[in-house]
Amino acid sequence: MNKLLNAALAPEVNKALQHWGQIEDAYKEGVLIGGIAVSMYSRARSTEDIDILYREESDVPDNLTGFRKFRAHSFRHNQTHVEVETLTPDFLRIPKSIVNQVFDTAVQMGTLRVASVEGIIALKLVSTRHKDMSDVITLLQHNPNIDMSSWNLDMLMQDKLDKARELAEEEFKNQPRDLY
Repeated sequence: MNKLLNAALAPEVNKALQHWGQIEDAYKEGVLIGGIAVSMYSRARSTEDIDILYREESDVPDNLTGFRKFRAHSFRHNQTHVEVETLTPDFLRIPKSIVNQVFDTAVQMGTLRVASVEGIIALKLVSTRHKDMSDVITLLQHNPNIDMSSWNLDMLMQDKLDKARELAEEEFKNQPRDLY
């Protein structure tokens, strides 16, 4: 978890994440995704919340010491007021086959599991948000040898991945090079 905590997180987010990682009912069935996970595999990315993916609705904890249920699929840390989103395939409308691969390839970091870079990319390819495609491009720039061939990507996801690879390569070519 040290690498997570050193990912240039805002102090409040860092504190909430540390506390979440200390509560067995919170972390035992979930995988960290979202902005914090993106920062693990690329440059630091600003985020004000914590996103945890669960396989099933029944895996999401009900009551957690130090957190209160804020709304459906969300807790708020009592001390920092940082939101922890507890996400499921049904809530996100993500194929369970993708979610299962995210869990199967997750990396253990202390008490928390973090989605692999491939897992994050797959989840973000399902999304229609521009920020998610920007994250895919950033992840591909920092991890150019990513192999997604074993992932259950549908045609739309594969097209988005191909376009993101093109954009990542183009942006890489246009970045100024260090002269030293």
